[in-house]
Formats: sequence, C-alpha cells, structure tokens
Amino acid sequence: MFLNVRPRPAAGMGLGLAVMLLPSANAVCGPPAEVSAASQISPQVGPATVQVPLAVSINPIEVTSSQGCVLPVVIEISAPSARLGSVGTLRVALVAAGVAHVVGETDRVLNWDPAGYSQHYRADVEIEGLGEGSVRVTATELDSSERPRWGPSDQLFVLRTPNGLLTGKSSGLELWREMIRRDLVAGRITQSTYRRKLRELLEQGKLDLDGH
Repeated sequence: MFLNVRPRPAAGMGLGLAVMLLPSANAVCGPPAEVSAASQISPQVGPATVQVPLAVSINPIEVTSSQGCVLPVVIEISAPSARLGSVGTLRVALVAAGVAHVVGETDRVLNWDPAGYSQHYRADVEIEGLGEGSVRVTATELDSSERPRWGPSDQLFVLRTPNGLLTGKSSGLELWREMIRRDLVAGRITQSTYRRKLRELLEQGKLDLDGH
C-alpha cells in the first residue's frame, strides 16, 4: 500500500514535500518514506543549449531485512537522447557516508553505447544504527584513452530514527524536518515541542536522537 502526502507550500515558498509511505515488517527500521522537492524549475531551452548525454539516478525500493536494516536501491543509467559517438566504457561508483554502508561491490565498469543506452541494477545499502547518512552514485563516461567525458551524479539521503526510516533526494535537513512533523501528527510531541525542535534543527542542522 502506498500513501502519497503532498503538503501545500506556505505563502512565499516554492518548495513542497512529497512523502511516500511503504509498509514494512521491520518496525525498528521502517517504515521507509521518500521525501523530495515537489516543484522544479523548467527554463526555456534555446537552440544553443547543450544537453548532457548521460543521466544517472539512485532511488530506494523498500526495506527487506527483518534482522537489521537493509535498504535496496535501484541505480539507473541512461542516455536521454541518441547522439553520435563510439561505444566506450562507463564507470559507476557508489560512495556511502554516515550510517549508510554499501553491501558488496561499490564500483562497476559497463560497456557504454551513447546511441540510445539504458540500464539499471540493484544495490543494497545497510543502515547501521540511528542517525543520518547518504549514498552518492557517479557515472563517468570514458573515451578510448580512458579520459572522462561526462560524470553526472545523484544522491540519496537517509535518516534512521527510533520510529522509522526516511529517505529523500533534497537534503538531510528535510528528513529531520519530516521526522518531527511525523512526531507531531502522531501525537508523540506537542505543538510547543515541535516549534522548539524546529528552532534547534535550524540552528544545529540536526537533532539529538538519544532523547527523542
């Protein structure tokens, strides 16, 4: 079951949040929720605009481990539009930080055909303990001399709390904000406590989970 919650942005603000709630049998690690910016700016494209011929993304799937907290993610690499070029090499690297750790290989070398390419694969990210972390994926196209031509990247942020796991693409700060918002909605904190925690978050960039 999926629950999508899209709060209306406050006056004068251009960003909202999109929250996806996934069911999970792991009460300590789950429920995972994706928090991301709901609006994007689409500027007009002129005839001289150069389009990056390589795109990469990392997105969460769901929590599957009942012993700990393992978050499967899907890595997608694609060429948005066909272009002329020779078949070459694509190097994909995963770098984790904080409570996030990549399970298994972190680097892959793939054959790359820029004239219409699309590939995806799964990787597992283990979340160890409470706190925040991130996983960044970078896909680097190499020419015949092993020199990089393009190297786009994407990042997934995670925050594991005593009440669940949050994931997002915007920033770690947005996950902390979502955590205290959920606590308020669930009745775990009062309105005054919510305001106090929000002030602390804006001042410190994170909150103390030990006393959460």
